[in-house]
Amino acid sequence: MGLSTNVSAGEVRLVVEEHFDIGCYDRFNQILTEHLDSAACIIVDFSHARYLDSSALGMLLLLREKLSDRSVKVAFENVNESLVELFRFAKFDQLFAINAQARQVS
Repeated sequence: MGLSTNVSAGEVRLVVEEHFDIGCYDRFNQILTEHLDSAACIIVDFSHARYLDSSALGMLLLLREKLSDRSVKVAFENVNESLVELFRFAKFDQLFAINAQARQVS
């Protein structure tokens, strides 16, 4: 559980592992501190996310605030349907680029 990162050529990919909640706060801030100056793009990958709480939404707003004076792109990728609805309800779709998971056809 928590967050993992993959960094490649200016792209920082934060991978949410299962739960994104207050327990991720220290790791989230550590990642931002380490990569804020070198990142050209930050991707938050929700492909493994099962749970988000209000503190996770706060951390994402903190990310946006810390990047407000920089030309760093931020996008959410592999967002499942329930999280897409949550982000829309919270108006995050007006603040971030949100790319939903492709639906499985059976």
